[in-house]
Amino acid sequence: MGAYSYYDPLQRPISRTLALWLIVVIAVAARRPPRPAILHATVALLSAVIAFYVGKKVMYALRYPGQPYPLNYTEIGLWIVLAIAAVSGSAGVSPHQPPRLARCRRHGDSGRASDG
Repeated sequence: MGAYSYYDPLQRPISRTLALWLIVVIAVAARRPPRPAILHATVALLSAVIAFYVGKKVMYALRYPGQPYPLNYTEIGLWIVLAIAAVSGSAGVSPHQPPRLARCRRHGDSGRASDG
């Protein structure tokens, strides 16, 4: 869908919108425990990045036959890194578990200064 939208003048703004990718992540991660949700979201984003760029090349070949259109591996790599960073950056956030607080004192330490 994203690759087709890229070459359609009316739908081009949708092709790189964040909402499209958020819908993909929400669809694959919904109602899953955190670890499988993170794994599924990562795989979905990686697949979406690759499908977008390969699809963009296919759509270009259909629209402009005979014209070369090489894949930009640097740009694909950048989006893959951003996809992994986006999902792994949210990996530590869980709405079901409150954040753990660091213990300020060792067990048995009353916090008072010693007399000796």
